[in-house]
Amino acid sequence: MSKVDLHLHTYHSKRSSEWLLRRLDVPSSMSKPHDLYKKLRHAGMDFVTFTDYDSIEGCLEIAHLEGVFLSEQVTAIFPEDGCRVSLLLWGITEEQHRAVQQSKENIYELQSYLAKEEIAHGVAAPLTGFIDQLQPLHLMKLALLFRHIEGVNGRRPSFLNEVTRFFFSLNPEDIERFSDKTGVGPTHEEPWRKLFFGGSDDHGGTMMGRAYTEVHGVKNAVEFLDKLRKGHGVAHGPSGSPLSLALDTYQVAFSFAKERWSGKKDNLGLKLLEKAFGRFMEGRNPTIFSASEKWSFLIQGIASGKIFEMVRSGNHSLWKELSHSLADSSMKADLARQIDGVKDPSRRAFGIANLLASRLAYRFIIQFISQLKSGKLLESIQMVSPVVPLVAVLSPYFYAFRRPPLKRLRQAALAMFGQVPDLLSNRRRAWFTDTLDDVNGVSITIQKMTAATVEQGHDLTVMVSRMEVKDLEIPFKNFEPIGEFELPEYELQKLSFPPLLPIIDYLEKEKFSEIIISTPGPVGLGALCAAKVLGLPTVGIYHTDFPQYVRILTEDGLMETLTWNYMHWFYSQMDMIYVNSEHYRRCWVDRGFPKEKIHIFPRGLDTVFFHPQKRCSTFWTQRGLEPAFKVAEADEGQGTSERRVRNVYGIPEDSSTGVTKPFAASVDCEDRLLKSGEVGALYVGRISREKNLDLLAAAFRRLLAQGVKVRPLFVGNGPYLSTMKELLPEGLFVGSLHGEELAAAYASADFFVFPSTTDTFGNVVIEAQASGLPVIVSDVGGPKDLVGHEKDGLITKALDLDALTEAMRYLIKEEKLRKAWGIAARERVSERDWLMAAQIFWEGSQE
Repeated sequence: MSKVDLHLHTYHSKRSSEWLLRRLDVPSSMSKPHDLYKKLRHAGMDFVTFTDYDSIEGCLEIAHLEGVFLSEQVTAIFPEDGCRVSLLLWGITEEQHRAVQQSKENIYELQSYLAKEEIAHGVAAPLTGFIDQLQPLHLMKLALLFRHIEGVNGRRPSFLNEVTRFFFSLNPEDIERFSDKTGVGPTHEEPWRKLFFGGSDDHGGTMMGRAYTEVHGVKNAVEFLDKLRKGHGVAHGPSGSPLSLALDTYQVAFSFAKERWSGKKDNLGLKLLEKAFGRFMEGRNPTIFSASEKWSFLIQGIASGKIFEMVRSGNHSLWKELSHSLADSSMKADLARQIDGVKDPSRRAFGIANLLASRLAYRFIIQFISQLKSGKLLESIQMVSPVVPLVAVLSPYFYAFRRPPLKRLRQAALAMFGQVPDLLSNRRRAWFTDTLDDVNGVSITIQKMTAATVEQGHDLTVMVSRMEVKDLEIPFKNFEPIGEFELPEYELQKLSFPPLLPIIDYLEKEKFSEIIISTPGPVGLGALCAAKVLGLPTVGIYHTDFPQYVRILTEDGLMETLTWNYMHWFYSQMDMIYVNSEHYRRCWVDRGFPKEKIHIFPRGLDTVFFHPQKRCSTFWTQRGLEPAFKVAEADEGQGTSERRVRNVYGIPEDSSTGVTKPFAASVDCEDRLLKSGEVGALYVGRISREKNLDLLAAAFRRLLAQGVKVRPLFVGNGPYLSTMKELLPEGLFVGSLHGEELAAAYASADFFVFPSTTDTFGNVVIEAQASGLPVIVSDVGGPKDLVGHEKDGLITKALDLDALTEAMRYLIKEEKLRKAWGIAARERVSERDWLMAAQIFWEGSQE
């Protein structure tokens, strides 16, 4: 058995495939041929070759050594469209190398030459081209032109190697179909039989020989190449990982930098940096040095005089910049915890890089927020500028995680085989949100939808980044945030700064196939970035009308415009967008989004939990609602909760009320029916200014001043609560309610009023309707699509005090109409179901 690593590079591979390294003139590799030769033979390779880009110089340097043959990597071009593909050529001569360089501009001519010259060759990492130009027809042509395909690339993750083997595991019918579609005939016998070869694709000298090709029964390189060319050989070795690929790239970059610094041996800061980098590559804490190392640095510094430059006031050397972050004892402790117990050096290094970069980025973001709060817009922009070079430093990781878009791979599978394999199917989805265990419509919707989806057997996990998350009965993953910050003008609402690299790493490692994003905030941005890097399709859900929020909270038209611009950019990145109502669908279409991209988000409702039978005559009277009188004892025979529901809602005795269990005993509710002298007008939701609660308070004030017997009822908390209590001292403010208490609060009121113009849907509206309440909403926003005007409620002109006041007066006066509309409201939502909504939601994305 003879082993050869058929794909690796030396410093003769000049042009890097990574854009940033090319901009910095960093070559693709810095490995020295002689060093690689020794390491490969030590790793058990029987023969040695290098596949530098369009060069055989590395092979020529060691050509005199035993077991060496000349090879190279060539970029061949499809002349019809300019698409580029990498080919590996093994066992060539110098003359053949020159001829290949002349014919590589035409892949068909090049293949013909290689076959004529009997040169062993194969396609290298074919799927990487899907990031750029490669199309399904190109894959079909490659299958027809070439027998050898790289099935184990030691630099790429297992996912890409598995997909490569899927695309090139063929049968005769496939070949015939490919030929018909492309007009290209097969160039070799039994073209459906492919040889999957292996190579490390090493660039930094960190993974050579890990992946290789083995051929049996050969005595020398010539026999090895002959058998390889005829289709004999087996690929061996593990696939790579994004983490090891990133370290390989860092090694190349640092080796290049060391060579540039070769004339600055006495630079103490660079010596320290070199030592720290070595520790990082080994996955060790780069901030901790032994006593002997510290003494060595000190002695060198004093002897050279450099120590005095490093401590000079105002010096902005590299050491000073690093020391601000690394000298902090808490940072050192966190780094130690990050790598404690982790065996894989590449994962330890990843943890170190993530923690250092995240902490620095968070510091800049906090300074940005501080300047923004102070009204210093230009200064705030300057504060985030250091994030750009920070991202550049982390670019090897972003590059390493980058994959071809999953959507394009699925399209290729359909075009080539008419079906999508399980490997590429959309079976596992991640749902990102800023809010999960909070009391608001978005978190409740996500919890309910996820629970219903999982109940149907689908794989859906909610992703959050919070300091603390309650234990929920749905699958979720919490990424510990780097920190939290308050929103300007909305101080009680905190947003988290998520750890981007761990999010990308988790999604890649756990093989998620789609990203759902419910927030345009930092968590949503992180999710979008992760999806772009990993090539995953994205589904955006527009839950909140942030431009309206910003307009109300800042009273600044420019800020509203800027917010709209950001929203337009953010959601334009999505493959699909869900909005909560027809109103918002039209808004997004009017702003230039394709109609086919916008869908209405399906909504469910627990119509058993929210039900008129939950009405409790004492719920609000115990909290201050004024009762008028007690019903005569003779009437109490039909005073039970279920009997009242049947009487009021006209449900026959032999029919079910739809309630599966009696009202919870935890709610203190007497069976005696009390008639109230006041009409209870209920609002449920966040107590905040953007809900137009100033308008609601003004309407209540006007009605109360006119002697109308109405009592303001408020369920919820928020930053505007103290102001509302001052505006409406008569109001009953009970804070946030949950469970049966919330259901009773709804059902025990007389009607529901919701003047918000910023809500895109309004869960509280349909909950009130399910509880048998008529609803008043405005004609701007999502709630208006939930109400039938003068059928089960009223739709008033937005921000119109007169209109809102008269609508409320009308429902206060018309008791019979309230009851009739309440019955109609219940009927409107009675068919809503979370299981049905979840199925529609899941099937909305392409498999």
